[in-house]
Order: sequence, then structure tokens, then C-alpha cells
Amino acid sequence: MAVLEIDRIHARYLHADTSAAQHLDRALRSVAEEDLAAEVAVRVLPQAHAVCLRTLDVRVELDPGLVTASLSRRWADAIAAALVERVAATGDDDDMVVYRREVDLVVDVVSSVAVGDHARLWAWQQAGAIDRSGGWPGWPQVVTLLERRPTLVPGVLRTAPSAVASVLDDDGWRAIARSVRTAVAVAPSDHAMSSDHAMRRPFETALDADVVSAARRVVPDRVWAGSTVEQAVDLAVLALACAAPASSRDRHAVARVVAVEANTGAASERPEPAGHRGPIAEPRTRVSQLDGGIATTSSVVPRPPLPSAAGSTTTGRATETANEPDALGVAVSDPSDGHEPDHEPATSWFGGVMYLVHAITALDLATEEPSWDGRARVIAAATGVAADDAAVLVAAGAPPAPELDRLHAALDEATIGRIDGMARRLDAWVRERLDRSGDSGSGDLAWVWRRHATIEVEPGWIDATFALTDVDIRLRVAGLDLDPGYVWWLGQVVRFRHV
Repeated sequence: MAVLEIDRIHARYLHADTSAAQHLDRALRSVAEEDLAAEVAVRVLPQAHAVCLRTLDVRVELDPGLVTASLSRRWADAIAAALVERVAATGDDDDMVVYRREVDLVVDVVSSVAVGDHARLWAWQQAGAIDRSGGWPGWPQVVTLLERRPTLVPGVLRTAPSAVASVLDDDGWRAIARSVRTAVAVAPSDHAMSSDHAMRRPFETALDADVVSAARRVVPDRVWAGSTVEQAVDLAVLALACAAPASSRDRHAVARVVAVEANTGAASERPEPAGHRGPIAEPRTRVSQLDGGIATTSSVVPRPPLPSAAGSTTTGRATETANEPDALGVAVSDPSDGHEPDHEPATSWFGGVMYLVHAITALDLATEEPSWDGRARVIAAATGVAADDAAVLVAAGAPPAPELDRLHAALDEATIGRIDGMARRLDAWVRERLDRSGDSGSGDLAWVWRRHATIEVEPGWIDATFALTDVDIRLRVAGLDLDPGYVWWLGQVVRFRHV
């Protein structure tokens, strides 16, 4: 669903006397209040978080002799048609910016502010990332932006780590770390700084030294050095949410990261900013003055537009939608080329395996089995799908270039038994959900898993796209194909789409 939000409609009438102008004003109010939204709703717009247009000029020929309702509908139809045509134009353009995902918007803001590039300020304001009344954005606005979107922080840090480090001061790091810790739902009492291994639950495993090192490198040395123990816990949760999300709720993993004395290999000074533009889908935009614009987004109730009797330009603001594997240091793509990331999306004939993200979260199996290869074996045992299938790897949280040999290493009997036990619990959870929906959860569940999917994985975001013909009321009622949203143990937003 696309929602159009407009701040201003400026109309100029030609060859209209006072009476006709008053009649057109009444029609314009109807256009702004309901008819334009209705016309946009029945048209196909790009699947994107925000499509930002600075202005849209539309010339419309209207007969003032028509009744108000007819005038309004014709006017709205002409504006909506012009909007669709304008958005479909993908050539070089200084007045349109497309953010496919919300994380792309945030990365663009952070990366641009890091080098003092405010060319797309108008688009950030339309998309709701930067307050219109805030003036030129700096590090305080970036901190506020990230604090309000803690579930996107891991993806932003993986995509533009140098830009984030160059913008944030020490308190800024601590502020976003606190917001991420809250989003991951870790209470202060959950973390004991003691290294007493007797406190460990049987399934808790030691964190690899390279993972600890990677986690420590997420946050600059000086920030660790100047933090209290409680602040260090916040920072450790943030660091693990980037480097090893499935361990971000493990008190012993957090304690291990906090306890590291030195930040081996990490620079003590702020690194030079990386690429100054985030991964957006259209050419960079230059702006010489602050202005409004017209924009479409995925959801949110639009603010009623305010009609103006003065001159036909439509302006507006986009709003947020009700809405990535280890990749620290990924290069930031340059939006000026208008290209998508180089890698191709993965495909699987067993895309329904992605629905198990719900089950793993509900059963807290990521805490019980923090390694991606262990989770892949559990999913394979529960579904009968190969452990190295693309959908299994993504659902298990495998890194971008996983060591597949780990899936074939010999296991001892105790580990095999533990994996089989978790697989049975996954199977039982799915069957119980199907039973609730009125469908018998007995029998072979191959029909759940066997559906083609294209899976796109980017830092902070996973899109699994299925065919529209694969929509199944049994899955919908059971809640299996609903968007998982932010998945803490993946450190990513997961979205299911049917097109």
C-alpha cells in the first residue's frame, strides 16, 4: 500500500472569473482531502520506502460548469496520472530520490552529514528523517535519527562504519547503544559481569576470540575507555548486535566483550569518512534552497494537505513505513550510478523455510544454538531441506560467504541429540500454529516449505519475495507469512513480499 502525503497544493487559475475561481477552490479542497488519495491508491507505484519529489507541476484543463464532485475527481485523476508518469521516469533527475528501504535513507543521511553534504536535505525532510525546523543537520540530529530507529543501527554500522564513527562523539555512541540494548530487550539485571562459569546454562557456548575482537572494533577505543560498566554493557550489546547478533542477549558473551582490556587492531583515532553517499536508487540531488516536495511511502496515515488559492505546484513530505549477515566494513555504494548492489539475490525452491524465523524467535532457539551452522542443521532436520539451501542459510543467519564445510563436520551423539530435539520443537511449533488456524497440522509439511522465493540480503535488511500465487490462507491465518520485522538474533529487519 502506498500513501501520499502533501504539504501544499498551489494552484493558479487561467481565464477564470471570481465565481469560477471560488468553485474551483471548493473542488481543490476535495482533491486535497480525499479524491487525490483515492486516485493514487488504485495506481501502481514503486515498492520503496520513500519516493521523494521536490515539486510536481501539472497543467489541467477543467470545465467550471461541472459540479464540484466531478471537478475534483478529474483534477485528482490528472495529478495522480502525472505523479505515476513522473515517478516512472528513471533518468538523470535533480528533483527525485528513491529510497528502497528505510535503512538506505538512514545510511544516506549519516554518510552525507559525515562529509558536510546536505544536497538531499529536502528529501530527508520529506522522508521524516530530519526535522524541517532543525536547520542544517549535524551530529545531534544523527544521534536522534539513530536513537529513534535502533533496529536499523546494526545495518547502518555495517554499511557505513567510518561515516558513523566520524559523526558520533562519545556520548552519541553511548546514546545509540542504550537504544539498541532496549530494542534487543536486554534488562540491566540480565548481564552479570562475573566470569563464574558455574552460572552458564548448558547450551551457552564460548564466544570465539575473533568474534570478540570484531565486536570490540565496532566501537572506537576511546568510547570503551571512558565508559562506566553499565555503559560498557550497552556498548557490548550494540557491538554484538553487529558482529554476532545471536549472542547479543547472552550475558556471558556480553561480559566477555566488556572484559577485553585492549581493542587490538582498532584505530584510536576517528577513521576517515567512507563514501559520502548512501545506497539509494536514483541520482544524487543538488538543492540550492529548502523547499517542499511530493512523496509516496509504504504506510502511515497522511496529514491533511492545506489548499492554497495562490498558484499548479504540489509539494509534500514522505513519512516512515510501519515497518543484514556479518558485513562490517561493506563499501557504501554511490547512488549517482543508479545501480543496485553487485551481488545477485539468492533463490530457493524451498522459500517457505524462511517462515521458521518466527518459530526460532518464539522458541528462543537462537539463544540455545547461537551458531549459524548449528541453526542450519536444526532447520534442515525439521524440514528435510538441504542445510546448504539458500533459504536455510539465510533463515539460519549465515554470513555472506559461509564456510559450508562447517555443515558437514562430524558431530558427537550428544550434539546430534540436541539438534534433533530442537528440530522436533520447531516442527511441533509449526503444526500447533496450523492447528490454531483450523488446518490439520498432521501429515507432511512439505507444502509449507516448497515455494519459490527470491531472497535479497543487505546490511540490516532481508527481503524474501514470493509469487502472488503462493499466498495461502492457511499460512496467513497461522501468521507464518506475516513480516517478522526486526529479528534480534539476525540483527536485521526481515520482510516477506508477494508480487
